[in-house]
Amino acid sequence: MKKVLSGIMLIMAICFSLPGQASMEQASLEVSFQDEQLEQAIKQILQKNDNEAITQKEMESLTVVSLIGQGIKSLKGLQYATNITQLDLSKNEIEDIGPLKTLSKLTELNLSDNQIKDLNPLKKMTNLNELDLTSNLVYDLGPLKSLTNISYLYLGNNRVWDLEPIRNHTFDNQYDTGAYLPALKVKGNYLDLRDPPPTKSRKILNQLGGEGGYQRKVERLVIGSTTAYIWESAFTLTHAPFIASGRTYVPIRFVSKWLGSEVSWDQSKKEVTIQKGNTTIRWVVNEKNANVNGLTDSFDAPMLLKNNSTFVPVRFVSEQLESSVEYMTNPRTVLIFEKK
Repeated sequence: MKKVLSGIMLIMAICFSLPGQASMEQASLEVSFQDEQLEQAIKQILQKNDNEAITQKEMESLTVVSLIGQGIKSLKGLQYATNITQLDLSKNEIEDIGPLKTLSKLTELNLSDNQIKDLNPLKKMTNLNELDLTSNLVYDLGPLKSLTNISYLYLGNNRVWDLEPIRNHTFDNQYDTGAYLPALKVKGNYLDLRDPPPTKSRKILNQLGGEGGYQRKVERLVIGSTTAYIWESAFTLTHAPFIASGRTYVPIRFVSKWLGSEVSWDQSKKEVTIQKGNTTIRWVVNEKNANVNGLTDSFDAPMLLKNNSTFVPVRFVSEQLESSVEYMTNPRTVLIFEKK
């Protein structure tokens, strides 16, 4: 009987010790960094030597972190700093902010002067009060729709073309000795802010009390639709953009016109000539090679003729017409941004 009781007590002791042991092991686990610049910067903050490892527990001790201009490209490892409330990552070379999605306690986040496109990792950061995205490549504000606690949002010099996702936000606009200090800034984007009559974007911006400024044009083409848009103005296409062999095709004449190019068609050769500045491009239907200023340039998809209209793969637009191209999925849409 004594042996049985002793065995039971031993098992219970082991069971009770396991959670604590697991917690201690978790805390002592070394953090793996992909970016040496980030690792060295964190070691400096934690006052660790170069040859010392960083543990998850040490990462959890961080609350206010400044990593300005460190040449950081990858944020892997930062996901363990789950108690950070203020983080400054400005002036780096960051494209992917995925590791930040676990930092739910963040109230202030500065990501300015990077190369960020996708904001999806931020969509559950409901404690965010101040977000600086100045000078990035952001074009879709959808992930910010539910972040209604944001009182200060800086979006200058991006590719934002639609303010609809943040139209129900409230920003902390203020006056200082008579000067108006807007808490929403969108200068240098692709918003249609024409007035009069006020466009939808202009109405939203006025409602939010934001600062506008100079904007460039964006083309918006919906796959399968003969309605295209320049800013918020609708235009009717002869034929809709389409997808063939996994490539997205857009009508070259419409796209080129709004990017400042001239297009001509040689019926006998089935050849399009596109002139933009000092660049002359000649491309024959069903060919994958185009002639650019006398030199051959190859593409992975040919130019196509459909219902007497010529269509080119979107890659051609981005590479040869000096524009940036992005895609939206619902509905399937091609965004073509005028070069800044």
